[in-house]
Amino acid sequence: MEWLSQIGSWISDNEALLSGLAAMIVVTSVVFSPVGLGLRRVLGKTQKDKSDTPPPANTTPDAKEIASTAETPGTDSSEQNRASIAVLPFTNMSDDSEQAFLADGMTEDIITGLAATPHLHVVARNSSFAYKGQSPDIRQVGRDLGVRYVLEGSVRRVAEKMRTTVQLIEAATGNHLWAEKYDRLYAEIFDVQDEVVSDIASALSLRINEAEVQRTDRAPPTELGAWELVQRAMHATFHSTPGLANSREVVGMLERAVEMDSSYAYARAAYAWMLISSAINGWSEDHMGTLQEGASQLRAALDLDTSDSLTQYYIGATYGYMAQWEKSVRFLQKSLSNNPHQPDAMLHLGLSWGYLGKFEQAHLCFDNAERMAADDGDRGPYTWYRGIVLGLEDRYEEAIPIIEHVLENMARYATARITLAIALEMTGQSDKAKRAVELACELDPGLNMEGIALNVGAHQDQEKGRQRVAVLRKYWPGA
Repeated sequence: MEWLSQIGSWISDNEALLSGLAAMIVVTSVVFSPVGLGLRRVLGKTQKDKSDTPPPANTTPDAKEIASTAETPGTDSSEQNRASIAVLPFTNMSDDSEQAFLADGMTEDIITGLAATPHLHVVARNSSFAYKGQSPDIRQVGRDLGVRYVLEGSVRRVAEKMRTTVQLIEAATGNHLWAEKYDRLYAEIFDVQDEVVSDIASALSLRINEAEVQRTDRAPPTELGAWELVQRAMHATFHSTPGLANSREVVGMLERAVEMDSSYAYARAAYAWMLISSAINGWSEDHMGTLQEGASQLRAALDLDTSDSLTQYYIGATYGYMAQWEKSVRFLQKSLSNNPHQPDAMLHLGLSWGYLGKFEQAHLCFDNAERMAADDGDRGPYTWYRGIVLGLEDRYEEAIPIIEHVLENMARYATARITLAIALEMTGQSDKAKRAVELACELDPGLNMEGIALNVGAHQDQEKGRQRVAVLRKYWPGA
């Protein structure tokens, strides 16, 4: 088909450009790219590893079972304005003073989970534990330790349960930004403590990054550094309706971040991810040229320091959008090995497993991602990816209500609406399928059908991929 030959010709013409990406598989299609998910996570341990060594056989998607590797921390001049946090010693609220070790252990585990990253400055344990047994003024703590945020918490045994409470505070104002409680059976606390810490760290990363974006919103873009531009861009990707206008705004911000610091791998990887996303969602007038620029930015990122978990996440997600699912899995596993508290990386890992036909592993990843995302787990992307994989399994009847639910919050997201049309067509609802495609074009005029064809045609079974593209072409107005 035409779109297959276009991709094949483009790869042939750009073989030299792509040589730096290691042995490249033939890209016959490009995977789904839902609304951007790039914000909202704390980054993990750094790891200088650009190898393309395959993961061990039968590797599961559970981050705890991904082998970790050596740590080589680094810093970047682009992150001089990075977020900073102090985790104060958790308070033992139980009548039994001997339970204090649980409070201290929880504090130390959270510090450890957050500390080994060049993107977030975490005050060392010795400094934060100087406040143990005190009730300090948080604003003074912020001044003393030079941090923007402070995390307080407590543990308390209530009957047969252990309750852990946490609250995130803005140091400059003393304002509470977020609070949550976690209840677990006391008898199981040692078995589930890692899970509780993971849940806290995942939710905490979301709130810190939201607070950082709100802070940067008060400054004009010309006053932002590369790190802050990427944060604002990713926030706009997630919190705005996906479409042509939003995509162009985000691409512009990421381009400025790369121009500001061309050696910043994180910005390069995020830029590559957004360019490929723009091309395959029909948001680029020149989808083939945009794919080429995305590949160029990905190569540039790989030539830099890709040791931190968020850069690895974006590289893995970009490989997934280029239908190189094995490579996507490898980089996403690296990312989760360095920082297991990333629901979005877990989500993308599930999607790549789905495209590889590993459906059980895919759904386990989705379950883990929804758990880590806590109250954010019902938002569009977390259910949208599951709907995609159900379609890959030919479980279209189950996929339809999921995608319809996604569109309640992302009504103008054309790719989701066209994916719904395919599911409707496959279940004999042709009239509804036709209307779904027409509505996608009405809600976001100017879409590039050929770009979307790359997206919806992504499938391990090429014949099924062609059938999906045929639905798009059949109902596209004027095609």
